[in-house]
Amino acid sequence: MEIVIDRNTLNGLDMRRLPTYRHLSRTTLSQKPDGSMLESMSLEGNDNFLQIAGKQHYRLLSYIAGLFNDIQIGDIGTSSGGSAMALASNQRNVVYSLDRVNCRTKDFSEVRNAEFAVGSFYNESIFAKILKSTVILLDIQHEGPDEEYFYNKLVSSNWNGLLICDDITLNSEMRKFWSKIDRPKFDVTEYGHGDNGSGTGIVIFGNYDIILK
Repeated sequence: MEIVIDRNTLNGLDMRRLPTYRHLSRTTLSQKPDGSMLESMSLEGNDNFLQIAGKQHYRLLSYIAGLFNDIQIGDIGTSSGGSAMALASNQRNVVYSLDRVNCRTKDFSEVRNAEFAVGSFYNESIFAKILKSTVILLDIQHEGPDEEYFYNKLVSSNWNGLLICDDITLNSEMRKFWSKIDRPKFDVTEYGHGDNGSGTGIVIFGNYDIILK
């Protein structure tokens, strides 16, 4: 499968029109001078969701999710749920979002194609579910050992798909983790998460070609 990633295409996405956008935002009503009601939405601290490619990775995640239909997407490291909402923007897919603790501050119960779980991928049954994913976002501790375990587990399981790694240049531990990956890989920071030196990378497992424009 050929995957073309173009920065202009990413920045052309209307993130406000994504079906999952409203779950990150708050709707308010105000009365206009003519007496009709005006509906407005604010992201309440989730304004990163709308940032351009190269600053935040949400556009890249939504774009990649839109290239596939009828698959499971793994979101490892739920945090506040922004990445899960970007990945769930294609409602033909199902997102399995996992974190060690529940850090979500918003109610995503109405997002029918996203399942949120609390647990550890060191648990074999949980990892077996992750392996059903065709695309996986890995955004966890940023300390190295957990990321390395996860990657090696995918390798030993003969997994096939795309692994998106966030924060690959955030610190020395993550730079070391990224440098040790011996599969075909692409640094897509200029299309993903560039703020604060974070970095984004894609690792290829299987028959995928990445073309960067």
